[in-house]
Amino acid sequence: MKTALLLLLLAGPLWAQTFESQAAQATQLMQQHKLEKGNGVKTPWSERDKASLAGDAWLQAAQLATTDAQRFQAYESAGLAYTDSQTLADDALKAFRLARDVTGASGEERARAGIQAANRARTRAEWELVLAVAGATPQQRAKAWDEVGKSYIVESKKAPELNLKIVEGYEKAAEQMAQYDPRAADTELGIASVVAQSIPQKATAVAAIDRIHKTLLALPLNPEQKALRNAMIELRWGDGLLKVGANERATGLWLAVGKNTAYPADQREEAYLKAADAWKAQSKVDQSLAALAAAAPLRGDNFVYRAKIADKQLELMEAHKRYADELKVVQALAKHPKLPADRKETLIVEQARLLYKLARKKEAEALLLPLWTQPPRGGDSIYSVAVTRAQAAIDGKDLVRARLEIEAGLARLREMRAPTQQLEYISARLYVAEKKYTKALEAYAACCTTNVGVQPSAQLFQEVRNLFQQTLQEKRLEDARAIVQAVAGWRVEAIYQALMTAQLAVATGDAAGGNAALARCREELKRFYGSAKEGVEKEITAVEAALKRL
Repeated sequence: MKTALLLLLLAGPLWAQTFESQAAQATQLMQQHKLEKGNGVKTPWSERDKASLAGDAWLQAAQLATTDAQRFQAYESAGLAYTDSQTLADDALKAFRLARDVTGASGEERARAGIQAANRARTRAEWELVLAVAGATPQQRAKAWDEVGKSYIVESKKAPELNLKIVEGYEKAAEQMAQYDPRAADTELGIASVVAQSIPQKATAVAAIDRIHKTLLALPLNPEQKALRNAMIELRWGDGLLKVGANERATGLWLAVGKNTAYPADQREEAYLKAADAWKAQSKVDQSLAALAAAAPLRGDNFVYRAKIADKQLELMEAHKRYADELKVVQALAKHPKLPADRKETLIVEQARLLYKLARKKEAEALLLPLWTQPPRGGDSIYSVAVTRAQAAIDGKDLVRARLEIEAGLARLREMRAPTQQLEYISARLYVAEKKYTKALEAYAACCTTNVGVQPSAQLFQEVRNLFQQTLQEKRLEDARAIVQAVAGWRVEAIYQALMTAQLAVATGDAAGGNAALARCREELKRFYGSAKEGVEKEITAVEAALKRL
């Protein structure tokens, strides 16, 4: 009642109202609203606040307007007033729609009101109405196209072909952005490129990716770094093509970048590496190696970059047993003018390994001999030589020779009073291959003995458990018993000691001993949780089932 009376007092006689007087009243109401809001005055939700009343006043002013400019001003101001009020959002939406539809207003004004309406309606159709406004600015059209594209995102989850609609919206938004902010257009097209990779139809996806990247290349950005920018765009272009299965197009594009001498060396190198990785994934070894060979000299004066490519070459060659090619790469790397001192020995040992593979034993020995007689890194050098020689013997199925090499290495390390743990570990694994399980156990213990006892790593202890299972399968029960007895004194989880005891009991038919050990397992299991608990529990269940069959 009070608010209605206030309006009547402000309005005066209806016949005396003009647009100007009604607009003044609406403006006064908004000023009062802002003043009250600034002072922390809150209108009860059961009443209408002054911003809402101002919106009503502006709508009345619109009825009194004599020009389209006044009518637009009134409707837009009503929308803004309702936006600032605690009234329903629909009031603002209706006002902005009315403003948008004032055909005599400028295109910029109508689009501005249309964007306000679309922000509230949140529908694609509302944004399309903004696009239908003649005279909208590029900024306004960019906003509308971006929102039209986004409006398909949810639907595209169930209908992936709609990703094309998203891409088209972003492309048209970028076209408008390019007129006032090319960098924003660049960002918009980058997003479009990612979405294009989700278009299910390959030909459509390829066409979209091509179109987007051609537009990116045409943007007037960083003219002083045009070569770098273009190279980076073309690299990403290839990424997109590869993602949608256009492998040949992608590798062809990357090779073109690699061959383009106008592009920076690092970008050309990256292009060749991408092509090499793509061909490697397709098992096209020769093409992959050719791309790596082309990349190698581009920044070859820097050892780090050269070594990075060499690592890729060596990995691929090793997988396909191309030892002669590997040797050439390693030899070239060893002759690099900026070879770090700490890599020199590593490359010598690697050359020796490959020479052994190629049955060029004398050359290999000649390379290793200086490292053995005058080890530059002390015990580490002796370890490398011993392991390389032993591995060559193992590859030749000469375990006796391998054992001699390991023992010679251990003797030399002890003579030098250097740590032996690493070589003891290799010795243990060799003993397993020789089926000398007791000696293997001793070697395992030797390589993990600390001042508090035998304390194996998780990996090493798993190897010991695997060895134990191997003795059970081969029915070498005395060896199995020796392992259980030894592990009982190691610093490992008690549950594993009990579990191995139970498994040995099953193998020897000792039901009572097995059940007693199993009871300890169940007690220890209370301290476990997660995946570790699940794994041990499965083993316990298997032992329980085996004991029931005894």
